[in-house]
Amino acid sequence: MADQEAEFAAHANSSVGDLLDYGAPGLRYWSDFLPLYIEAFGAVPGGYRVAQLEALYDQQRGMTLERLDAARQEVHAALAEADTQLEAQRGHLRRLPSVWSGGAAAETAQRLLFDQVRCASGDIDTARAAAAALEAMMAAARRAVFEKAYLTLGLLEPGQQVTIGGKSAADIRTIVAVAKAGQWIGGDQVRALKSVFPEGNLTVTTTVAGGAQVDRIDDRNDIGFGTGKLCHDACTDWLSRTFKPDVEHKLETWVSGCQGTDTTIEQLYRKIAAAMNEVHESDYPIPGAVSRQRGPAQPSSPGTPGVSISSPPTAAELPGTPPPQTSALSGLIQRGIEGALHDVAASAAPHEAVPQGDSPAPENRQAPAEFDIAGRHVRLEVDPNHELTVDLSEGDESKTYTATLDEHGDPIISTTVHRSPGSTPPDPTTDPAIPEHVHPIGPPRPALAAVVGVVIVVGGGDDPHGAAGRCRISSSSVVRRDIRREFSAARSSMSAAWFTGGGPGAGAAPPPRPVGVVTPPDDSSGAQLPTAGPLPRSENRSEGMEHRNRITPPTDRDQPGTGAQLPEAGPLP
Repeated sequence: MADQEAEFAAHANSSVGDLLDYGAPGLRYWSDFLPLYIEAFGAVPGGYRVAQLEALYDQQRGMTLERLDAARQEVHAALAEADTQLEAQRGHLRRLPSVWSGGAAAETAQRLLFDQVRCASGDIDTARAAAAALEAMMAAARRAVFEKAYLTLGLLEPGQQVTIGGKSAADIRTIVAVAKAGQWIGGDQVRALKSVFPEGNLTVTTTVAGGAQVDRIDDRNDIGFGTGKLCHDACTDWLSRTFKPDVEHKLETWVSGCQGTDTTIEQLYRKIAAAMNEVHESDYPIPGAVSRQRGPAQPSSPGTPGVSISSPPTAAELPGTPPPQTSALSGLIQRGIEGALHDVAASAAPHEAVPQGDSPAPENRQAPAEFDIAGRHVRLEVDPNHELTVDLSEGDESKTYTATLDEHGDPIISTTVHRSPGSTPPDPTTDPAIPEHVHPIGPPRPALAAVVGVVIVVGGGDDPHGAAGRCRISSSSVVRRDIRREFSAARSSMSAAWFTGGGPGAGAAPPPRPVGVVTPPDDSSGAQLPTAGPLPRSENRSEGMEHRNRITPPTDRDQPGTGAQLPEAGPLP
């Protein structure tokens, strides 16, 4: 056989099926010689049959590394975009103090953005490690299958001759027949053996007229003496000394090699499954509860309202602290983050007016926060259920925004308008803010559009007085959503790659859920509700870290050719 490394280099880009086809001629060793062994000596060690050995060889047939490579390329593309977005967000974080600084609220916002960027960076590193593990797995799997194919081809003798000791299956069939003879062997068998053992002395001679010595071959040659005994002894000796050891040694080595390949593939599968499951599904840190306005801080500009916010209280400080999903950001932090991200992302010059000074200590966190902005009066109030009510008032008209979930679990924003008696009702064809008019979340954003986003999460219950709907505001990461989606696709591709029975479309990424920008009512203030993103489930990364849709390595496989397939990993929300 050719040098193993040279052969591997020649097949470095071959598919698993092509590699198995490369070594398949070696399987003739078993199809030709295993039945002869069983005829001569009975069952082989382990009781293997030809069909079982062929199935053992074909265990990896149907595993498509091409699908894994496609998944790897998709993940690398997602990571490249994630790196670009993360670097941009790091720049935003560095420039945030020039947009908003001074006071506990600014510090809270900066700390929040820092934690979000840190978590996103960690997730990207973890995802990159999983992508590297996927690439390494492909190379190692190809090497393991090639080595099995090379071992199988090595069952044959030089020149890929299906022989043992230079003797073909037909020769060995004659040898077995003579060795298994009961009392005598025929003359034709003796003459055939003379070509099988050309170097051997298998016959006795007799002297004929003139003194010449010739072989004595009778039609029936008794195996107890003469030519019959010589032939019988030669056959039994060759079977015991050459044929039996060759078959048993190669069987042990070859079966061990096939089992080792299967073990290697399964270990590789477990490693990549573990690496991909390291991509967390827990949510990023989100802010705590709202503190009431104690008194306005001195703004650096008349156009910048000052509302003081304390750092989020701990559970020990606030008995009955709501679960992470119901914790609300303060109005100031929410407005500050929105404005800061908008200004920094737009590469605008740093604002001259930023809140300055330390925020006063909070008093009663249930008290409302009220301030004026852009000619409107804004009232933010946290009810006993720790939910935030948002009312905007301008002249004789006030508007209340309510967040609800649709049947898909996506948030939508509805607007209710309250007018003084005698005011002119709006034209429903031109005014988007008519009572109970629903503004759904906008079209899907491009993948990996931002690392940090402010998200509106749905509130619960109806206001008993019909005065206001409720919404809760928290933060999450678009990068997390997109990495989850890409790795869901990679998981599906990887599961489908083991066997082609996965069907069409295996490995395709699920369509993104509709996430976009909340459309505010049309008015002249330019006020806008925050960007909507994924729904958070946990306040910190130590909670809610369930790993749904894990990849589960196979514990047992059906025989090849049955159409069996490994379970597919489902999409991540």
